[in-house]
Amino acid sequence: MAPLCSRVALMQSVFRADPGSSFWKSVDTKLAEIRNKVSTGDNRDKRINKAFKAILKKDREDFSGEDNPAIDNDYTRNNLQVLVEGHIEAAI
Repeated sequence: MAPLCSRVALMQSVFRADPGSSFWKSVDTKLAEIRNKVSTGDNRDKRINKAFKAILKKDREDFSGEDNPAIDNDYTRNNLQVLVEGHIEAAI
């Protein structure tokens, strides 16, 4: 659940900054910023997860007012998720 929530939190943060017609372009730009910031290497996936956790944590601080211990747990992407993300990245 945390991966989905963090992606929605990213879209929500982008929407707050750019609710107009360029929303999806802004989402793409934000995702590219995250990918570029973490660069490459063995710990790339962990750094991407950390970035999304920070986005989700900020979202929850701003909107829910509740702590959720599930955010702090590391999650492992399942094979389907890895496959889908690979296809998405290849298409970019």
